[in-house]
Amino acid sequence: MSSSTVICPEHLVISTVEEFKLELADALSTGVDIELDASDVAKVDSAGMQLLLAFKRAVEANKLAFKWLKVSTQFVVIAEKIGVHKELDILDAQVV
Repeated sequence: MSSSTVICPEHLVISTVEEFKLELADALSTGVDIELDASDVAKVDSAGMQLLLAFKRAVEANKLAFKWLKVSTQFVVIAEKIGVHKELDILDAQVV
């Protein structure tokens, strides 16, 4: 099955989530597996993490695969601080 790769913005914060949400919705509407690249994420807040959690759940609810390609160190640190690293399933992602 083919997949769609989505690149997370450098700043995944409350002021950017609405725009990124549209990009995620477009990717989900393709009906193919999703790969996320968060290697460029330098700043992320709880709104950004909530969006990604909701998106991951939506992908899985549509019986599609969800995979992290790469995640930045900063992304991992914040996910761990917020306590969503396990639910986001980033433990096996390549950290760059």
